[in-house]
Amino acid sequence: MATTRDFDERLDEIRYNNPALVTPQFSRDEVVAYIAAKALEKTDFGYPYRDVLKLFPRDWWLPSIEAILKARPNAEGARNFVDAFVKAEPAYFAEAPHELLGWNVGFARTMRMLQDRPDVAREGLRRMFESSKDFDRWHAAGHLAMLDASEEPYVGRALEAVTVPDGADEAAKKEMIVAQWMLREYGYELRAGSLHRAWPRATYHLAFPLGYLGGRPKEMLETPPGDVLPSTFTFGGSIEGRSSSGERVRLEHFMTLDPVPEGLGISASRLVLAASLWTLEDERTASFYRHHPDGTIETESDTVASHPAFRPTQVRLVRSPAMYLFQSWGEGTDENLYRLGGYPVFVQSPSYPKCIDCGLRMLHLLSLDSGLPLEEPRQGTTEHAWGSGGVAHGFWCDPCRISAWSWDCT
Repeated sequence: MATTRDFDERLDEIRYNNPALVTPQFSRDEVVAYIAAKALEKTDFGYPYRDVLKLFPRDWWLPSIEAILKARPNAEGARNFVDAFVKAEPAYFAEAPHELLGWNVGFARTMRMLQDRPDVAREGLRRMFESSKDFDRWHAAGHLAMLDASEEPYVGRALEAVTVPDGADEAAKKEMIVAQWMLREYGYELRAGSLHRAWPRATYHLAFPLGYLGGRPKEMLETPPGDVLPSTFTFGGSIEGRSSSGERVRLEHFMTLDPVPEGLGISASRLVLAASLWTLEDERTASFYRHHPDGTIETESDTVASHPAFRPTQVRLVRSPAMYLFQSWGEGTDENLYRLGGYPVFVQSPSYPKCIDCGLRMLHLLSLDSGLPLEEPRQGTTEHAWGSGGVAHGFWCDPCRISAWSWDCT
């Protein structure tokens, strides 16, 4: 095959008027080579991936897609072929949705397909966990726990069983290290003999007023699907705080939860979330804030400089439907990634800060995508970007009443 363009041109000549003539005009080797090449190209949103799969016999293209995805998990075109395949033959994974874990089609895509058939997926993940070793075993365990909270005790017992004391043999240590590392990637760790989750099951999306996110006119950003809470919540602006030395400082107000929605792991009825955007200049470096009973927020930094705040507004909270409980940066470009509670949207590898008082890992509370409008321009822009366009994360330790903020980007 010369190029994918040559193949496309030949295909276009006959696929509209005489689709029955497609197979005689191409060989299986041509189709395999074409899919291998097209799968490695950047996504072509106007390209009919589904038509290619419909026009050629399944055994011509399915092995090629499987092989490419397992070898190159970030191949953009390959993921589009898989999406087209799922739409064309939705029953293919119906009886074994857990097999998606080996296809590397993306975290959010995998979770949504597991959620489509939760009972079948749960049984399949258990079988995978019981029959696999090392990475694959605990990869299945993490997805099983995320899929269904009732499976968390089962996974916790399994993790406790492989936790070994000092002096254990190397094989036992290796399994323990793999198990702990994999489950930490999904926000789980063993704490006091039980599996502890560093994110709440309750998940809400922020719904901004029409036009607030003016540079990104996408419907889901302003009207995400789901049940809307009756209250409105103050977002943006600035408030007065205290530095570690007791000086008055200006903090950028993120959001006031009044009342605090249920299920977030917050015991207070009201919580003000704020930080210094100036302090948050460094990627993946957490800054911490103490929340005193009188409402004062104290930063651990002794120096805070001015920075434009987010433009003040009122937001609604929407209970996230099942398909948006698990999201991933870059998989859904038109999705709302402004999330309260739930599974965090990390751009890079997961990173949960430890509380500066108790030393325990903190609970994810808020994810804020880039693109929020500023009260005044800064460095020539009126929108705030976390680095090159990443996501910021807020965390909370309820016993210590300490919040932490960090961000990451590509």
